[in-house]
Amino acid sequence: MRISTTPWRWLVVLLAIAGFAGTAHAQRTVTLRLNTATAPDTLRTTDEVQVRGAVAGQGPFTLPDGNVIDWNDNTTLKPSNAGGDYWDISFQIPDDQELKYKFYAQLLEDDGVGGWEDGGDHAVAAGTGDIVLPLHYYENGEDKAYDWSPFASKEDSIGVLFRVFMATEFAIGQAGYDRENENQIVGLRGDPLNGQGPLDWGVTKMTLSPESDQFGRPDYHLYSGIAYYPESAAGTTQPYKFFVEPSGWEGSADRTFTVPANDTTLHWVYFSNSTPSTAAPSESAVIFSVDLTPLEEIGVFDRTRGDTLQVRGEFNGWNCENPDLCLLFRQPGEPVYEQLIPVTSFPETVLRYKFFLEINDVAFMEEFGVDVVPSGWEEPLSTTGADRSFEFTGDPRGFQDLGIQRFNDIQPGNILPEGSAVEVDFAVDMTPALDAAEPFDPATHQVTIQVEDPIWLFTQGLLQEEQFRPIPDAVLLTDPDGDMVFEGTLTVTGPTYAALQYKYAYGTDNSWNLEAGGTTAGLGRRRTRFVAANTDGSWPSTWDFPQETFQPTGNLPFESNPAAVGVEEVDGEIPTRISLSQNYPNPFNPATTFEYTVNELQHITIGIYDVTGRLVETLVEGVQLAATYRVTFDGSNLASGIYFYQLKSADRVLTRKMTLIK
Repeated sequence: MRISTTPWRWLVVLLAIAGFAGTAHAQRTVTLRLNTATAPDTLRTTDEVQVRGAVAGQGPFTLPDGNVIDWNDNTTLKPSNAGGDYWDISFQIPDDQELKYKFYAQLLEDDGVGGWEDGGDHAVAAGTGDIVLPLHYYENGEDKAYDWSPFASKEDSIGVLFRVFMATEFAIGQAGYDRENENQIVGLRGDPLNGQGPLDWGVTKMTLSPESDQFGRPDYHLYSGIAYYPESAAGTTQPYKFFVEPSGWEGSADRTFTVPANDTTLHWVYFSNSTPSTAAPSESAVIFSVDLTPLEEIGVFDRTRGDTLQVRGEFNGWNCENPDLCLLFRQPGEPVYEQLIPVTSFPETVLRYKFFLEINDVAFMEEFGVDVVPSGWEEPLSTTGADRSFEFTGDPRGFQDLGIQRFNDIQPGNILPEGSAVEVDFAVDMTPALDAAEPFDPATHQVTIQVEDPIWLFTQGLLQEEQFRPIPDAVLLTDPDGDMVFEGTLTVTGPTYAALQYKYAYGTDNSWNLEAGGTTAGLGRRRTRFVAANTDGSWPSTWDFPQETFQPTGNLPFESNPAAVGVEEVDGEIPTRISLSQNYPNPFNPATTFEYTVNELQHITIGIYDVTGRLVETLVEGVQLAATYRVTFDGSNLASGIYFYQLKSADRVLTRKMTLIK
């Protein structure tokens, strides 16, 4: 049977098709992208941002995709965080309808700066077709074009916006941040990227500015600034830290980011990743005391020459611009340098510091006939060259006594006397270096050590203008049998101290690769090993360090100091707890003995105190292995009376009483 199609039936089909087509194109998709680095507050990636507005002047208005837009909290348009300061959202609006909107954040409302961004309403004109709007930076302060940017137009340059919140406990208590100081500089320091980058570790080339001068606003303590990189630097890793002039470094590890191909913002951070400050710091005083006998014995320090000793740390900006806050003075009749120094910080804050040797350069050069002087930072044996630290008590009614310490923690038993020499043997397995970032080539590379202590280098005639450099001219390690274990000998001559802090190195005369080691904030910064005297007080002619393994990354192994005063290890089982025994005999004259146990590798301090709480002698100061130790204490230089001996570890303080009767 033949079917005929009448004109009216075709008309119905065409109308249906047109209806379906109209339905498919009745709405369009709007895509918005927002950057909140310019908002006057510390918006987090977990905070809520909203798009508020109306369609065709109506709000609330239900959109084709089911979302609701309104000028209040009824809106369901909430952009998703796309990383850091970037937020994205896509939604549908009807064809031929105008969209008006603005961005809103409840956090800004709660913090008193208003939830709405500044400026007039944004608009998408009535029309058809999907629309993707350019990146919009949150408007703060004035009405701006929708596609405005905080970055200046610079040819062949990439802008990076940095932002840091400064009112943290670390910034105020340790870095010296003071918002009311008009001369204070907050900035960035970092790797210069071989001269390509805008930063430098030694000088603040990039200065940040406070975002508000109005006290009480959340952006009053927000500092920001833009650094510009050449396009050729894109893809390079930039290490950096925020910095407070004159010497207020962040205490956290170096920050890094990869230089992008386009202008970008780095999400705001707390200075040193510390928590915001909610309390005022305390003002108290701390006694720093140093016994310089070992340095005087090896001829490096001489106060009659004009040499001085300082303490520098987080409490004084790591400098000595104000002598009242750093300079130590010799105590009458004693080789001890001491000073009561005011400290402002938060109680229970751990403050890092080191002693600093300031030698009279001209007089020293004339006396020794050298061109380089070993002034500078100590490299404490007990910390493997890392910073010292103490927990600030912050008692404004008294002072805190840290006890008598020794520069570099050189104990009397560490001194190798003049006329003595020890051949120290090294052995290192270089196999892990074959897979290092710059692979070790046994056929072309030399293997040696880098000693990182200017005083020790000076005593051996190895100190150069570039203090920390490998010393193949002093010890060259070789592998004649091809087993990848390189061996060599370094002759150490007195007077010096029989302890070395070093790293293994491989390379050529002009280019060396070193073990990374730890940071200045913890143990394992360098390998630290000791040569011990014989039981009769003489020194061995040779000494073998254990065979070691090259470590391209990570903290390095170390030993505890065997010359700790009057301390010997007692054979037996590994202790399960920390303990301190009663001394015997008690009362005593002039010597007595006690034991203590250490249940795991940790830093131990044992001091002798008089009845006023004054530290009169430090017996143990350093990292010790788990073991039982016996201490013999000689009180010949003390007056009769009651004394206390106290053991301190990371989490325990044990104290006992003893009586000296002469």
